[in-house]
Amino acid sequence: MLKKSSTQARNAAAMKAGNRLSIISLLMQEPLTRAEIARRTGLTRAAVTIIVDCLINESVLSEKIVSGKKGATTRLLTVEEQRFLFVGIDITRTGYSVGLTDLRGQTLDNKEAAIPHDYQ
Repeated sequence: MLKKSSTQARNAAAMKAGNRLSIISLLMQEPLTRAEIARRTGLTRAAVTIIVDCLINESVLSEKIVSGKKGATTRLLTVEEQRFLFVGIDITRTGYSVGLTDLRGQTLDNKEAAIPHDYQ
């Protein structure tokens, strides 16, 4: 049995991360089906299913059933925008502000305060 080199393992890990990011990036633009993701990324439907199932289990994506034409149902994937939140801090000589955003960069909360003259 051949042993994988560390370079092969790193390349596989980088490819896996890249595929996950490609799928998330597409879904940040609009909800899509697994088949459409496969078409747009060039990944096999099986690979998309494995990645998507993992992202659903991690609560990064959710799947919604939508009624389509002639009673057919479609499963659309969407990003859970508030699964991960980001904090930004801006500090100046006279004060500071702290902002909280979601994955889309939408500001959820923002607080500002002045720095007392004792500390300036």
